[in-house]
Amino acid sequence: MADTPMPVTGFSMDAMESPEGQTMVAVLTLRTGDLTFEFAINEDGAKAMARNLQQFLDMVESKGGRPN
Repeated sequence: MADTPMPVTGFSMDAMESPEGQTMVAVLTLRTGDLTFEFAINEDGAKAMARNLQQFLDMVESKGGRPN
């Protein structure tokens, strides 16, 4: 099967805390047509995602364009 990009048709984010209050996670929900994906991301994962997204934006800006 060829890798075909699936456009995101919906996105939401929520935060959840463990019952003890020790751990918080971001819960990301992505919708692509009929499929829905949910991801729970801890603090380290959120920081890594933010760095990767910033690198992407820096790359787009260096090429003189805007992300679609």
